[in-house]
Amino acid sequence: MLLFRAGSVAFFNGLVTLIILLVAPLGLAAVLTCTMAVTFSSLVVGGIAEGVVRYLGAADGVVLRERGRD
Repeated sequence: MLLFRAGSVAFFNGLVTLIILLVAPLGLAAVLTCTMAVTFSSLVVGGIAEGVVRYLGAADGVVLRERGRD
């Protein structure tokens, strides 16, 4: 699920970037390089953010379970 969510976000960010850059008067190499960079960075940032959310969600569950014992 993690890879699917981060991958889909990266794909659509790359697609939007590709469309925007194809309108601009740049060379094809610049367009493809920028699109791949945006796609890869979106994938990495999405994966890191998902890991942080899972970590904080697990920590929140521990706190709630400990409060229930009091």
